[in-house]
Amino acid sequence: MKDKSHPSWADPNPFESLPVELCADTSEQPKEHEEKKGIHNMPNTYCDNRQFGKNKQTTTKERRNSCNKLRKDDIELEEKQLEDKNMNTNNNAPINKQAKKYQHKLKCFYTNADSLVNKMTEFRARVGDIAPDIIVVTEAKPKNARYMPLVAEYAVEGYDMFRLNMDCIGGRGIILYTSTDLEAEPYEVDPSFNEIVCAKMKLGPEEDLLVAAVYRSPNSTAENNDDLNRWLSRTGELKFSHKLIIGDFNYPDINWETWTTVASEMSSNFKFIESLRDSYMYQHIDAPTRGRTGQNPSILDLIITNEEGMVSDIMMEGPLGKSDHSCINFDFVCRREKTCRPRTKYYYDKADYAGMAEDLRKIDWKSEFEAVENDPDRSYSILLENLQRVQDMYVPHKVITGNRKRGKVSLPGKTLRILRKKHRAWQRFLETREGEKYLEYAKLRNKVRSETRKAKKMLEREFTKEAKLNPRTFWHYVSS
Repeated sequence: MKDKSHPSWADPNPFESLPVELCADTSEQPKEHEEKKGIHNMPNTYCDNRQFGKNKQTTTKERRNSCNKLRKDDIELEEKQLEDKNMNTNNNAPINKQAKKYQHKLKCFYTNADSLVNKMTEFRARVGDIAPDIIVVTEAKPKNARYMPLVAEYAVEGYDMFRLNMDCIGGRGIILYTSTDLEAEPYEVDPSFNEIVCAKMKLGPEEDLLVAAVYRSPNSTAENNDDLNRWLSRTGELKFSHKLIIGDFNYPDINWETWTTVASEMSSNFKFIESLRDSYMYQHIDAPTRGRTGQNPSILDLIITNEEGMVSDIMMEGPLGKSDHSCINFDFVCRREKTCRPRTKYYYDKADYAGMAEDLRKIDWKSEFEAVENDPDRSYSILLENLQRVQDMYVPHKVITGNRKRGKVSLPGKTLRILRKKHRAWQRFLETREGEKYLEYAKLRNKVRSETRKAKKMLEREFTKEAKLNPRTFWHYVSS
């Protein structure tokens, strides 16, 4: 896969206007010059001779590696200068142990699961292995099932879940998971298009991110396609600094290397391309994401952003279970402030319930509610205030400042080795498109499915054996 560059490289000619400092021979310059050097700009075609030698022409890869290193040094320099400035402003102020930290990319994971509930063991294991910040799953709901799975069955520890069409008959179902550290909130969109889930989150004082998960059915109507294009146009006008749209759009006839299609100008393919252009959006996938024996691999799953350099390190891995869509890992380039927000943990097993009940019994609830003239909202607030008070008084608790840990499902080493072989077999099939390579992949896929089910049964058997001796672990697994 092509490694996408930083947003500042979006200019077609980024090497034209460069500072003299990067091109000059600094071997004889005093050390004071190096210390006073400010923020670096893009390296020139002839890179700084301190790294590549004097007047030595470098390759594009070397220039990009050099630029990444310089930009990393610049960010660290900015943070250090900001920290020194804050400390010098008030020397007598106490040092804040919860100082801000910065995260320079968000790990993302996407897949079209083609029914997720029967693949949760492998899904949780793969999520726990890479620990992504954002996860998008399309076609999460089973097509034909005897019963509708509960929403709680799709929960993943350490993530907030935003969903659509998961507890109803219509649609294929979309799930957007965001790490609890991101503190994402739902973002309402025009419901005219069938399946879109959006969430928004703060990246910094003046930066925010909109994440959208989209599924467009291959049998989508012309009206539904037009609604999707209108939604893209409106999204392009929103005042979010960062926009990330992920999903299965089912447009196999579009050539994303040239952004063209053989279809007519009245076709849905052509209109979709034009809507992206009119919205100034970028599409980053340029390799097949879906493959099936007897058919040519095609690009159905897309990653769309509002800047070209926002996505890097795209990796295609084997599908989840028996799905025929690749799992896509990539990094979303941004700068997010991380703060350790305190939270309170209560130990209810050591609570004084008798004292709590006695305290609540002494309250004259009738007079309390009459004082607010039986207003439902104010009465409810009074009830919550009293419950919170007795909870803090009679339930032992402590304040935790660390971030929540994301749950990780461990698989046996043998299963993990087979899973890695499955990824390589899938990549070979997409490259060669040979039937024999697909059969090799199918054998490993079935073996992974069998091994993950065995691992789940063994894990549950161990929990049931130790349920009486270690009930906390048992109920933690049940609640997850």
